[in-house]
Amino acid sequence: VNVRDLERRGHFAAEGPEGARRKSEIEALFNRAESDQDARSALGKKLRDYGLFEEYEDRYLGLF
Repeated sequence: VNVRDLERRGHFAAEGPEGARRKSEIEALFNRAESDQDARSALGKKLRDYGLFEEYEDRYLGLF
């Protein structure tokens, strides 16, 4: 187990409350994007805006 695993499970938030809020928002967008194609582009934009695209790239591309 490493820090990223702990972060994904919500046990460690190295980026503080703002980062935790962003990750929560991203998770909600992923949930919407599974069944809503329009939400996929919004999710991609949000990932880029937050500088998190690389971290979630595989998961994001798996939606297509």
